[in-house]
Amino acid sequence: MSIKLDRSDDGSFLTVAERWTGYENGEASLFLAPGVQLHFVSVASTCGGSDRKFTLLIAEQNAPVTITSLAQLHQHLTAREAGLPVGRQADTKADNKALATF
Repeated sequence: MSIKLDRSDDGSFLTVAERWTGYENGEASLFLAPGVQLHFVSVASTCGGSDRKFTLLIAEQNAPVTITSLAQLHQHLTAREAGLPVGRQADTKADNKALATF
């Protein structure tokens, strides 16, 4: 699941399978903090295959946030911790490369 979002070699937080809760429909969720979860779902792509979609679910927000890179996930979590609003951050080249191999 997250192995394509987080391609680090050090066995980071996102790549440990035991931290994820999987569901029969193929979706999975990762508890990050009280009221905060990272959600994974595989969706049909326009090319006939499937794309992986990560969404940040925050209890006090009405709409889920689509996560496309580690930098974006970090930005949202850091801003939330500081009590600041979150704007969309441009993805870095490294994040784009990691997502392209997804």
